[in-house]
Amino acid sequence: MRATICADVYEEDECAVIEASFDRWRDRLSFVSANEGCGSCADIWNVDGPGEAISELPAKVRAVSDWTDIS
Repeated sequence: MRATICADVYEEDECAVIEASFDRWRDRLSFVSANEGCGSCADIWNVDGPGEAISELPAKVRAVSDWTDIS
């Protein structure tokens, strides 16, 4: 399942949840992009992996992008 993950760097809880998810699922994620955010206000990654990995992330860090729109 493809997902775009976007975190506000000022929201420490968001960043911690994403980092924990990456640590937990890294071996099963088939793709993780480099951080495409500016790093000063937003961190953004495109990922592909099991639906379980994506669904455990809070909805507020999941975004829509060209990566996720595969229609």
